[in-house]
Amino acid sequence: MPTAEAQKLYTDFLAETNKRELSGSENFDKSVLTLSSAGLALSVSFLKDFAPIAGASLPWMLYVSWALFTVATLSTMASFLVSAEAMSYQKKVAHRAYMLGEEEAFEERNPWGICIPKLNVTSAASFFFALTFTVAFIVTNLEGNRMATGNYKAPASGPLEQRGAPVPTMQRPASAPVTAPAAPASAPSGGQGNGNGAASK
Repeated sequence: MPTAEAQKLYTDFLAETNKRELSGSENFDKSVLTLSSAGLALSVSFLKDFAPIAGASLPWMLYVSWALFTVATLSTMASFLVSAEAMSYQKKVAHRAYMLGEEEAFEERNPWGICIPKLNVTSAASFFFALTFTVAFIVTNLEGNRMATGNYKAPASGPLEQRGAPVPTMQRPASAPVTAPAAPASAPSGGQGNGNGAASK
């Protein structure tokens, strides 16, 4: 038989574990709701800004992701309602077991509690596949859009291209040809007469 100290330590450990498990479950549900809404908003924003659905590639992937995001959101919200019903049902069972002394109440199974793990698995799996389809759709259409618009350039082989613009080389202008100075005009000679001059006497 375990000692009283061991039983107390075990009880405290179980209480701390249950508290952390409940906190983790609540954080998980909040994360699924938040991220599912963000995934839907991301896909809609991508359609509006980058790839309209009329010209998008593989649109069925987007439709499947929307459906899965919806399932993840609905199953998470349903788990809240089912959890509340399970707690209410278990309180009634505990009242019959402890206050009324019904021994069979200790063996009674909670039908609502059975559904909670199934809903959690459904929401997690739906969110995982929805996010996968969304990312695949966005990557496919981004690559297709770049190839179609000609903005995609294959990496060139060889050394890395220079990023900064090089300074242009200054060329020296050709030297102008040297021209000789113009010769002065010559004066007419004194012994030459005019064209109609008479002969000398």
